[in-house]
Amino acid sequence: MGAWLEAYEKLDDAQQDRVQRWLHLNRFIARALRIEWDDWVSAYLQPAMDRPLDYRFMADCVPDFAGFDQVGQGATFTKAVDPATAQTARVPVRASNHLGRLSPRAQDGISALLVTAEMEDDPVRLGPGDVVHLQKVFRREKALGRLPRKDFRRVQVVREDNEVVVRVEDGDELCRISVLEFAAEMRRALV
Repeated sequence: MGAWLEAYEKLDDAQQDRVQRWLHLNRFIARALRIEWDDWVSAYLQPAMDRPLDYRFMADCVPDFAGFDQVGQGATFTKAVDPATAQTARVPVRASNHLGRLSPRAQDGISALLVTAEMEDDPVRLGPGDVVHLQKVFRREKALGRLPRKDFRRVQVVREDNEVVVRVEDGDELCRISVLEFAAEMRRALV
């Protein structure tokens, strides 16, 4: 890990940002698959890093995979390459697990917030019932869980770049979560 940190510190800001996004994506994947982060790194990431140009796994993913130099098998996967994408049911974000339990105004606002990054100046105001539900979904966020009831009507959700911030109107931040993790938590059923 020390060599990774040394190499990371030599990168420029844009490259460091891409590495951070890649790490967030991998944390999201590990969390969605319910694999511990250390297990994900040792069992999946490290072997991939040891063999960076080994694409043999693609033969299992794409029928008749002949290599990336072939037409239709490059960086993007289309319906022609993977017909299963055309058969996947599209569920609107509002109908997903927890978004269906929030107030209609909060559902629409958070759905729009997850889809576009252009809502930084327009926070979504939550009602008290919405705040209670977010406390159940994000149990690990201590500041959100300890929020006094008198502040429930002042809670806002705002997007800052690729992060969702839940805050009190005056600016006290309750939690900051990447957009991917926030969306994954909102789609997960309460246990």
